[in-house]
Amino acid sequence: MDIERRRRSQISRESTTTRVVRELRLHVNLDEVDGALHNAVLPVNVKELIYERSKCKNENDHDCVICLEEFQEKETIGVLEPCKHLFHTYCITRWLFKKPSCPTCRHPL
Repeated sequence: MDIERRRRSQISRESTTTRVVRELRLHVNLDEVDGALHNAVLPVNVKELIYERSKCKNENDHDCVICLEEFQEKETIGVLEPCKHLFHTYCITRWLFKKPSCPTCRHPL
């Protein structure tokens, strides 16, 4: 019974988080936030590049696994060295402050 209740709670939190992120994107210019965060500290393990869907070799390289949002064409994204996984620069910067590993493959950094 407890396991089922915890699973429902987790699903509810994930849905709430996704809704909050979408709502924030409507009211907050994340490019400005990303720029401020980037200028403050960009982890040495993150290389920036411009996202182009046509150049992605892997089918899983079209959205950020942290915020679950799809990358936009010509958006600046972060590539995590050495595993080469893609994320929004803002998302991976915040992630790395909390956990020193890749969110996709858990490669330690």
